[in-house]
Formats: sequence, C-alpha cells, structure tokens
Amino acid sequence: MDFAKREKTHSIVKSLVNKTLTGTSTDHVGNNFAFVKTLPAYHGSESPEAIRGSYRTSDAPVLDENLPEVSEGGGAAAFIPSSTYMSFIGFCRLVRMMTDPHNPQRDLFTRVVLLTYRQFATPEELFEQLIERYEVPALSRPGESDRSPLAHQFYTELRRDIQRAVFNVLELWVENYYEDFSNDVLFHRLVAFSKEKIDQSGAPAALLSLMARGDRTALNSSKPTVLPGVARGGETPTAVLIQYSPREIAAQLTILTSYVHRQFKGPELLGQRWNTDEANSIRNFIQYRDFFSCVNNWVSYAVVSERDLSHRSKNLDLLMVVCDELIKLRNWDMLVAVHGGMRAPAVKRLSRTWASLSRETAELSTRLRKMLGSDADHKTFKETMRKGSRLQFPCVTLFLQEMKVLEESKCSQEGLVNFGRCLQQYRLLQTLLQGKEVRVDHLMPKNELLGTFSTWVPVDASLLMQLSEEAEKP
Repeated sequence: MDFAKREKTHSIVKSLVNKTLTGTSTDHVGNNFAFVKTLPAYHGSESPEAIRGSYRTSDAPVLDENLPEVSEGGGAAAFIPSSTYMSFIGFCRLVRMMTDPHNPQRDLFTRVVLLTYRQFATPEELFEQLIERYEVPALSRPGESDRSPLAHQFYTELRRDIQRAVFNVLELWVENYYEDFSNDVLFHRLVAFSKEKIDQSGAPAALLSLMARGDRTALNSSKPTVLPGVARGGETPTAVLIQYSPREIAAQLTILTSYVHRQFKGPELLGQRWNTDEANSIRNFIQYRDFFSCVNNWVSYAVVSERDLSHRSKNLDLLMVVCDELIKLRNWDMLVAVHGGMRAPAVKRLSRTWASLSRETAELSTRLRKMLGSDADHKTFKETMRKGSRLQFPCVTLFLQEMKVLEESKCSQEGLVNFGRCLQQYRLLQTLLQGKEVRVDHLMPKNELLGTFSTWVPVDASLLMQLSEEAEKP
C-alpha cells in the first residue's frame, strides 16, 4: 500500500532522489554512515533506491537520555532508542516522520524540526508540506482494482491518524512559535485551512483556540521590555552591600535572571544571529545581554569606586559571598556575571586589595577560579553545573560558544537536511533554555534592590580603569 505522494523539489533542500546517494556504497560519506533500510509502512516499497537516498545515518549517539526536559523543545524522549541515528534526511521525508502515527518518536521529531527548521526552510515551505501531507492520496490509483473492505478500513483509520498528526504539529507550532505566522498571507492561509478542515472533516478545534489566545506579532513588537524594579538614584554599590546581605542580593539577582530567561525563544539562539549585527533585532537576547553586562559592570564599579583599601576589601569579600549564595541557588548565569566583574582588568590589577582578603575569602576565591576556569572548554564548570538536581539557570554565554562550534558544520548537504546537527542543537537548547521553567516564587522580590541592577547605567571601561589606578597607583 502506498500512501506517499510523489516528492516535490524543495527550493532550498534539493530533491530527495540524488544519484550520488542511491547506491549501496557509503564511501563518499565516511566510515560512520550507512543507509537506512527500514522505513515506516506507509511510504511504500516500489522505489527503495529513492527512499534510501533520502536517508543517511550515523552510528554515534546524538542525544543524552539523562537530559532534563523543558517545554520548548522538550516533552519528548531526549534520545532515539536505536543503535543507529539519522544524520542526513530529506525535508519531505522528515515531515512525514513528524506525522507518522506509527513513529514512536514522532513527538521528538516534531519538536526538533519546529525548533530548527528555519535554517533550511521557510515557514511557508513547512506549512505547504504539512498541507500536502494532510491530503493523503487515495487508496487505489486510477486503473487499479478496488481493495478489500479490510484494506479500506485500514486506509480510513490511517488517513484519520495522519490528519490528526498534522493538526498536532500545527497546534504545537502555534503554541510555541506563533511568531512564524506574523506574515499576513501565511496567517490567512493557516486560518482558511484550519476552518475548512474543522468544518468539513471534523479536525480538532483546539488549533483555533490557540490562535485566538496567541499573539503572532509579539516577537516583532518594538515596545521595549522593562525589567522589574524601582530606580534609586544616588545610591552607591557600597551602600547596597552594607544594607543588604549577600543572600538577599543573590535572591534578587535570581528573580531578575528568571525574568530574562523566561523571555528566550529557542530559534533566536540558533544560526549565530547573536554574534552578528543582526543581534540588534533579537529583542529578548538584547535584554539578556544588557542585564548580564550591567551586573558585571556594577560589580566592577563596587570595588574600584572605593578609595579606602579596607572598604574595597570588604566589598570584594561580600561579593565573593554573593557568588557562594548564587551557587546555592544554582544560578550559574549570574555567578559568571558577578565573578567576571571581579576578574575584570580594572579589578584584577588591585594587588593590595586582593592581598588584604581574609584567609577564608581567599580560599573561596581560589575555589571559584578553579571552578570557572577555561580548562578544556570549561569542562570543570560544566561538570559542576550538571551535578545533583536538574540545572536551574545555565550560563548562557558558555553554551552559546558551544553552539557556535556546533554550527560550523553544514545545515544541509547534497539536498539532505543535516538532522544530526538539528538533534545536537535541540540537545544543547534543552540545557540552555532550562531557566524558562524554573519557578522562583519562594523568593520575595524587593523592588528597590531589583532596581539597583535593572536600572544600572554601565560605567565606561576607561573610567573603571581610571578609578582603579587612582585607588592603587601603577
């Protein structure tokens, strides 16, 4: 039985049938690849060469089953339970596997594709593929004899399940990435298609409810997002460190961290947009970047702005304890920001200040430097983050560098999507986006202390160095 429609040529990803991929040899793709020889039942078997040409696999695991799950890109098994992992796959075939009712990893495929597809297809192209998938071909081709009643029953049930799977994909798409439909033409096509199938075919109506509740233009809104907190003019960092305990400061930093992490959208962090001039168009990332920089800058200023050695030493001591409290809260992001502020050139050069630290604080400083050092791609720090319970607020900058290395590989090759790379991106974003799900309701917000960091105006690096040199002459 063949329910698969003939493949269309994708504007970015070439036709699935590629002469260099239809043979049985895999010499041209390396020793770790082999062609898939088992396929979902409804793909048919009349053209096995074409089907094999739409898959290549790697025998190396891509995902780690021990990863915690998050709502965006999560909710599915974090690995494919097989000794063979797909590495390259045709785009059309990938859509079919997302909507294959017999595929036990359908939810995983759907979440991975919705998170990463913008690297090799447009929203319009993905939507077109889903519409085509919904229209399951007739059971019998023209000129063929009619099938048995049992075959008709099986066909009817399978068509219904495929069509439900298509709507499941659309629901997940709208729920998590409604901004993909900010284009009015695409949006009206979605509305028309949904209403037609709901009215005529009894498709699930949940999609329309999700569309009614969502805001497809939210990500493109020009309105600036304001961090919580009340500005307090004229209050010095020293006054803050005297008035509030390190635990209180760490708690308020964690509340703010939760706020900025909840705004992240996975696609914003793919394609290294954050590392180019295009970063200015990624509103949520800009908010995170500015907040991280403000905290880092505030810490540096808290030390170099004090002329008195004992005050500088005391501030440095308290900031070290703030780091310790952030570790207890598993707020790795702010740990890096605060510690980085103390290791900035203007602070690091204050040799007399560092020498005046108490023995206990000096030992804590040594432990922090050892934990946060750049040994073997921050291996020690990553191992520390993964110990114990699930991560809370991962260090975003650290994992973005890991993403940068990962994305040096091609997103497509010879007309096939590099699905192995997509899986690895999904895995990395599962870690990076965990902060979206962390609840900090047990931490009581203090608006004035929140405002100390959310409204801080960074001091120029040259002025920080000038203050440092005035505090301790070169």
